[in-house]
Amino acid sequence: MLNILDQNGNPALGPLLSQLRHVDLQQDRQTFRRNMSMTGTLLAYEIAKSLEGKKVEIPTPLGTKLVDTLVESPILATALRAGIPFLDGMLEIFGQSDTMFFGAARAEGSALDASGGIKINLGYEALTNCGGRDVIFVDPMVATGSTIIDIYQRLLDRDQEPRRFIVAGLVGWRGAYDRIKAHIKNAEIWYVTCDEELNGDGYIVPGLGDAGDLCFGPKL
Repeated sequence: MLNILDQNGNPALGPLLSQLRHVDLQQDRQTFRRNMSMTGTLLAYEIAKSLEGKKVEIPTPLGTKLVDTLVESPILATALRAGIPFLDGMLEIFGQSDTMFFGAARAEGSALDASGGIKINLGYEALTNCGGRDVIFVDPMVATGSTIIDIYQRLLDRDQEPRRFIVAGLVGWRGAYDRIKAHIKNAEIWYVTCDEELNGDGYIVPGLGDAGDLCFGPKL
């Protein structure tokens, strides 16, 4: 299942995506991070509609009222460092969620391999018990999907297979959907926006550049 928010006619997304993509406007790091966070909140709101809910009776000053709430908060996960502002926005909706963090970076000098993937080096991880739970993996740039595939395998290696595995991306390459689904049968893909091209180095075109560098500054 592939869901793309900006195809649903939400005019609130246009100004946010314009500033995130615009090569001049995105140089304001504080605004860039804030816009990433806001798009994360909008995406989380839409994803929440697909999660299992229940009715809860709450007292008011003049009586009681049934309200909808989640049966269980999903577990959030992201790869350091680019995912942090996007994750912060999703935590505005899923404020009680446990969160997992992974250190992940493409191998130096790597380009697309024969399978259409990129070699990823995984390091630091902070896991929680996610077996049989709903997991939302937050990734601002879903290009080849290699990071997601490798991290999901890491969960399987630790007997932590999620019940639902939802990929939440800010900008996604459309072709990543097929590649992720080939490796993760229960994956559900949600993009804020989607691009059709991936270059030979595995970067989304037109994309928006390196989200981590734009948020926190260039790496050595």
